[in-house]
Amino acid sequence: MGHSVRAFSRFVSASDIPDQFFRDRVQIYVKVKSVNISAYKSENVPKLTVSHIPIIQTPFTKNSELNQNLSLLLPGLHIHPEYLEKARELLSKETSAKKLKVCLLERHENDAIVEARIVNRLRRNTVVGTSLLYEGFGKISGNCGLMSSNYLNVLQRSEDKARRWKRGIWEAKTQGSPAALYKSYSSRLFAYLKSFVKW
Repeated sequence: MGHSVRAFSRFVSASDIPDQFFRDRVQIYVKVKSVNISAYKSENVPKLTVSHIPIIQTPFTKNSELNQNLSLLLPGLHIHPEYLEKARELLSKETSAKKLKVCLLERHENDAIVEARIVNRLRRNTVVGTSLLYEGFGKISGNCGLMSSNYLNVLQRSEDKARRWKRGIWEAKTQGSPAALYKSYSSRLFAYLKSFVKW
């Protein structure tokens, strides 16, 4: 694929992206315009509407950014139905108007399947979705065959932390469970100490 295509082309839909870009797992930069949680192969995954940022921007491409609506799907994690709105709000807070570096994996209808990382100037780029798993809003997806092992390992560590601290879907809901009993005991102990201090 010619360097001129990589440098100057601005993609406005998944169909604009050459097949070779997906086969080569080309990485591109985008700016997030809006977020949602969308269905993909019977799972709920993050969906981002973005504008593509070419390597070399001309005055025309800069002025045409408002009309660009490239749609990206991020498999690798499955959001639980009870946490769809919370997940969307957190995803919007973390990515809105942010610059992302995405790795093109596959075309799915009108969407591009990607790995996505938030570009951070002073620290390592952040894998999109880690905070959703850390809060226990979902778990590792069954549709992650396209993802790289490094990318999945980052997601897995976030899920492991949510399990360990029993956040979201991992929270103990049974009153007789050890975690619930410990929480109840801690609450009673805190109330007792608080009353003792007042006395």
